[in-house]
Amino acid sequence: MRLSGRDFGGAISTTPYPLSIRRDLKWDFSDIEFRFVDDDILVSYAWAALSILTPATERFFVTALRPLISSVDNSKLRQDIEDMLTQEVMHAAAHARFNRALGRNGYPLDRAEPHVEAMLTWISDNCSPMDMVAMVAFGEHLFHSLARTFLGDTSIGAAMAPGFRRLLEYHMLEEVEHAAVAQDVLKYFLCGDDYAHRARISAMAMQQVMRALNGIMNELVVHGPERITWKNWARFSGYALAEPGVLRLTGCRIAEYVRLDYDLKFEPEDARLRVHFGAGL
Repeated sequence: MRLSGRDFGGAISTTPYPLSIRRDLKWDFSDIEFRFVDDDILVSYAWAALSILTPATERFFVTALRPLISSVDNSKLRQDIEDMLTQEVMHAAAHARFNRALGRNGYPLDRAEPHVEAMLTWISDNCSPMDMVAMVAFGEHLFHSLARTFLGDTSIGAAMAPGFRRLLEYHMLEEVEHAAVAQDVLKYFLCGDDYAHRARISAMAMQQVMRALNGIMNELVVHGPERITWKNWARFSGYALAEPGVLRLTGCRIAEYVRLDYDLKFEPEDARLRVHFGAGL
């Protein structure tokens, strides 16, 4: 099926920043130990699960959107897509390198990664090309929501091993723009917003993402070297829901995407974060 789009009214590209390609960054994960976040086993597992999910997911974004570039008449949107996909390939490569460091430390990647492939196989078997574009838009908003949580609270990164913190700062900084690009693409090919379609695909995508993350976490807990106790789960629940509340804050931001009146906007704070974190990379 070949998708085609047209001007749906208003600005075709709502991304206010140029998407820079950082080919100068080098990665050193020699500081990565088994507990690489907050000296906590389950918190480390949760961030490891996200990283394990990332490479194949980023490649899916590329596979879903690259065939559409030639169908985009607007030069700014076309360039946004090309730059975003280049960044996604680089994100996938950086996380794959980090994941290899996890594997060397004893993380059971061979058991965890099949859960990601099962998620992508389900999407491929059950989604149309337009559904996949909507999946990308939701996935990018998910990363965008996490980025706002992570970049907005420096205590989250301060508890991480420096190598992983730098990887996330790089990745999350670029995800701030990707949600806008993916949303522009979805609106372009839908010729506006189809709320029912957006809500339906968002529910499907969230279900598949949570299933994959839960599967990965279960493999790490069951086959990892440490016995997990109720105290571990209590501390993890506090980290996720109370302070710093990573899951709670990110979940609230994800929920905004399925509101009928959702409209992604960039604030002055976004520009400040770009300058602050970009200078440190």
